[in-house]
Amino acid sequence: MFQFNQNYNSQLFQLNEKKWLKTFNQSKIELTDFKGLFNNWLIRLMNIYVNRIKWKNLPLEIEPWFIEKAILMNGVCCFFQDDITNDYAVTFCNLHGELNIYGIPQDWTAYSANGFQRNLNKNNAVLIYNNNDFIPDYNTLFIYAERLAYISVILMKNISLQKNSIAIATTKDTLLSAKNIVNKIDEGVDYIFVKDIYNISDSLKPINLQVEFKADKLRNEIEKEFNDFLNWCGIESFTSDKKERLVAGEASGNNGYVEIQRNISLNAREYACNKINAMFDLEVNAVFNSEIATLVNMGKDYVTEIIQKGEQINE
Repeated sequence: MFQFNQNYNSQLFQLNEKKWLKTFNQSKIELTDFKGLFNNWLIRLMNIYVNRIKWKNLPLEIEPWFIEKAILMNGVCCFFQDDITNDYAVTFCNLHGELNIYGIPQDWTAYSANGFQRNLNKNNAVLIYNNNDFIPDYNTLFIYAERLAYISVILMKNISLQKNSIAIATTKDTLLSAKNIVNKIDEGVDYIFVKDIYNISDSLKPINLQVEFKADKLRNEIEKEFNDFLNWCGIESFTSDKKERLVAGEASGNNGYVEIQRNISLNAREYACNKINAMFDLEVNAVFNSEIATLVNMGKDYVTEIIQKGEQINE
């Protein structure tokens, strides 16, 4: 059985403790670092974006997450069957060559990070678009992450400025005593013995910065911005500052926007699925990754059923 034999009063532990405290203090400072918060938000938003679409009946050799990651970054990727391994694959692709009547290049080059390349065309591969404009959504995620990080920095700074610092008036003779008192306060010592309480009380003066507490309002702004991102992704989410109960119409007022944003992504993927299934005799399908019983998820049949039940009750 493992036993703790470490001497925690040793000099080695004290040095490690000081190193840990230094790292901890640096991490607290970095809470207001814009770059760190931006990267954190961007990763969170990318994970939500990539996981909002569920690909069904894909060949086992294809990673579903890669499809969404590829079209997030590039706006388009290609599905094909490798003529050497006979495996199906999805990779990044470059479009080139002559345009068809819809303005789509007819020659494509599939490539991957390991140096793989294949020349493809409409006869042996299918393009999977992110939307009808072939435009990647990474720039939009970048903007949302930038906004959320900016508000988060202001939030953390506003909270940090709520503390009242203490100004200690000392002389050269009492400087060491003042530092010892501050250290004992930081260490949480219950009783601090001083020689002259009156001189100490006159020396310790709080500084009130009178910074207005806005953290609650800033957090509301973060929630609004985040919910706007979710709605843009086609995910139902609603927030309101109203303290009273919301009526159903207010809570579902953005469902039309959510539905059209969802369809922008799904229509392009469903079109690609139909072409993949026809070319390779598969049953690939892309659906929205949500199982919550909502109006947008259940569709018009669900709404019709609710209305019919209501009419039956009224009769």
